[in-house]
Amino acid sequence: MIRYPRVLIIKRIKYIPTYQELYQVDTMRPNRPMRSKFGLTKSQANSFARQELAVLKSEGYEKAVYNSMLIDFKTFHL
Repeated sequence: MIRYPRVLIIKRIKYIPTYQELYQVDTMRPNRPMRSKFGLTKSQANSFARQELAVLKSEGYEKAVYNSMLIDFKTFHL
């Protein structure tokens, strides 16, 4: 069971035909299906993750796990 919602940025490396770094953002909430967005650049993934954190804050969550860190929305500025 998930106690706090999670926003994870996952790095995927693709070597064929050339080296590429693709990023994936996963958003998990308690009792809801996981949302995923993939094929992003690093800056796109970071900005989308910040947008997801803003949505979680507007939904009334007080804390969330962001890249394996527990953050408090009272002290974390978006």
